[in-house]
Amino acid sequence: LRELAGALPGGLAAHVGPLVPPVERALRDKASTSALRIEALGFLRLVIDSHPPTVLHQHLKLIVPAVLACVADRYYKVCAEALRVCASIARALRPNP
Repeated sequence: LRELAGALPGGLAAHVGPLVPPVERALRDKASTSALRIEALGFLRLVIDSHPPTVLHQHLKLIVPAVLACVADRYYKVCAEALRVCASIARALRPNP
C-alpha cells in the first residue's frame, strides 16, 4: 500500500475509508511488532502528504489518538515516524501558514 500511495498521489482517495481502521488497529494493538507500526505510520504519512486534506478530515478522530500513542512508544524509530506523521497532519490541517 505504501508503494501504491507513493506511485499514485491522490489515487487512494476513494479507498481511504476502508483502509483507516486496519491501520489504526495496527498502531494500537499491543501484539503489533515495531516494524508493522513503522510501516503503518509510513503509509499514513504518505497518504496524508499525497492526498487532499479533505480526504482524511473525517478520519482524524480515529487516526490522531493512535498516532499520539505511538509518539510515546519506547522504540525510538516508532516515535520518530509518529512525529513525522504529526507534522504531516499539522501541515494538512493548516496548509498555508
